[in-house]
Amino acid sequence: MTISLEFQRVVMLSTGHITKDDNERLHEMALADLEDGAQPFLVASYYGGFLIRVLGEPIFPETLHQRENAGLSDAFLALMKLAAEHKADWLRLDTDGLTSDELPTFEW
Repeated sequence: MTISLEFQRVVMLSTGHITKDDNERLHEMALADLEDGAQPFLVASYYGGFLIRVLGEPIFPETLHQRENAGLSDAFLALMKLAAEHKADWLRLDTDGLTSDELPTFEW
């Protein structure tokens, strides 16, 4: 028996790379209804972090505008861009994730 499997790429980093406001906004987004298309990111939250769907290029202008005005920091948007540049399907932000010296960190 041959089973077809799909694999997806995940970039994992510390939640220390997002602001406290990002953390709160991501929790809100995870609880929001996605059916109306009002959320610019698909977010799943769990104890200790988030799993966020990364959409690669091209991004439609209205989606880009929606993402840039989602109430998230430039630091968070840079993490999403970094994940997209590495062709990741998901960005995982976790309290146990690695902290990179090349990225801004926040204490909250």
